[in-house]
Amino acid sequence: MKLHRHVALIEVSDPAIIDALQATEGWDQQHLRRISPTTVAILMEQVETVAAKLRGLGYLPRVIER
Repeated sequence: MKLHRHVALIEVSDPAIIDALQATEGWDQQHLRRISPTTVAILMEQVETVAAKLRGLGYLPRVIER
């Protein structure tokens, strides 16, 4: 088991949402690892940036906890 500080998980209902994020500019610098087809790990400091990207793609992200 590994514990990481300052890491956020993004979980989506459809893998196509993460696929769409992967196609956005700068994604390579914003994500750490795709954990499953519907989950990706990002640095906490990237949460707002990725949420803005999701809104730009027409999704309504919900941040559950900070």
